[in-house]
Amino acid sequence: MRDLFDEKQKRILRKSRLLKRIARTFLGVIERRRRRFLTFHERPAYAAHIRVLPTARDYSAFAIVLQGPILHAFDFTLETIKLYRKYYTNVAIILSTWQWEDRDTRVIEEARKEGARVILNEKLDYFNLDKKFVNLNLQILSSRSGVEQARQLGARWALKTRTDQRMYNPAALDLCYGALESFPLSERGSIQRSRIIGLNRGKSRPKLYHLADWFIFGDIDDVSLYWAANVVTEVPSYPGTTRAMSAEAYLFTEFLKKVGTLCSGRSRIRSVPLPITASFSNSPCLTYTGVSMSIIVSIVF
Repeated sequence: MRDLFDEKQKRILRKSRLLKRIARTFLGVIERRRRRFLTFHERPAYAAHIRVLPTARDYSAFAIVLQGPILHAFDFTLETIKLYRKYYTNVAIILSTWQWEDRDTRVIEEARKEGARVILNEKLDYFNLDKKFVNLNLQILSSRSGVEQARQLGARWALKTRTDQRMYNPAALDLCYGALESFPLSERGSIQRSRIIGLNRGKSRPKLYHLADWFIFGDIDDVSLYWAANVVTEVPSYPGTTRAMSAEAYLFTEFLKKVGTLCSGRSRIRSVPLPITASFSNSPCLTYTGVSMSIIVSIVF
């Protein structure tokens, strides 16, 4: 049988196995002392080291928006763009970053060679705000411009993710789209076109109006509406209270207001295991956790 690995790849594999043995020995000591299992996972850093089977799937109706400052270590952002291009040959890829990144012309030029549209947003300063809300405003601005570019390119479905995160599963877009097809909106008359797909952070304790904002998939109109929130000029509070609201809750409640859903202050997003036969008809708003993916089963309270 033909050897699939060249000599360089074999050396990398041998070194990797040695590191794994060392890690297992070290973790074994900790596990015995703490009586807990510890796990780790190794993933390729570069797109060239990932083999992808050819597919005839048409992704021209999809767009992936990578938002945020470019992560230069291991060329992470650039290699992520290359990987998505291998996975989804004709998907629209938008890199929405900041003006100072044009100093690294190599990354910008190589991203464009991979077919990515690059947006260099102007960074605004919000000196009187808590740092997390400064970051929220920057995320709103760069996400909004990226999603708008996706709309101009004719995308029907959009995924907003970040420049420091990566999907390794080549079926990720199909899983998201399949979830929308499997769980259509039950309420009619709303301006919302379909459900929003998000990722769960693995927290079991319910948090009021909390949806992690770093992975948002849905109809282009819904994703655009999600990132149409106004920039924050003062720390927002939960409806009917004076308690400071999280950045995630601010985005979520602003979206609910725009789709015509009143926020009572009592509704929560709950995380529960997702069995194949999950019953969701009586659950107004849930994130079902399964294979690191969550589904907002209903947006209506």
